[in-house]
Amino acid sequence: MLKSLAQSDQDKDVRRVAVIQLAQGWKEEPETFSFLKSLAHSDYDSDVRGVAVIQLAQGWKEEPETLPLLKSLAHSDYDSDVRGVAVKLLAQGWKEEPEMFEVWCDRAVNDPFEYKDDSDLLRFLQTNPRQTALEFLIKQYRDHPQTLEVLRDRAENAPDEELREFANKQLQALG
Repeated sequence: MLKSLAQSDQDKDVRRVAVIQLAQGWKEEPETFSFLKSLAHSDYDSDVRGVAVIQLAQGWKEEPETLPLLKSLAHSDYDSDVRGVAVKLLAQGWKEEPEMFEVWCDRAVNDPFEYKDDSDLLRFLQTNPRQTALEFLIKQYRDHPQTLEVLRDRAENAPDEELREFANKQLQALG
């Protein structure tokens, strides 16, 4: 029943709740991981994909497929909110992984994020994966020489004004 609701209900809120309930109530069932992975990759609604990604990161952190899945979604999901969620989850759960520095550098520079709307409120609500990655890069790798290079590059060359301003403020704070 929950699988059917998570996959097919017309209301995305019902689908999201079903995903959470399924992940939390049927974690020990082997097919739950595969089902959530499938939703994270291919559900048509970005909110449902995002919830599936969160549930996977929280409930299956030790599963060998979880880290590659999050890296893949951070890099290539077509929705910036899902990419941003994946970047945040990587920062929360896998910050000690050696390859993460390169992941955050790449996302800070190469994420294709574009604001969907010019209104201030909607811009505020959107997740900019470039900024999320840059914030974590500064927090986790403040003393890494390449962090300063990426920060300077974003201060001058970021495609959006908000990120350029953020990078400039961070450069000033670093002295």
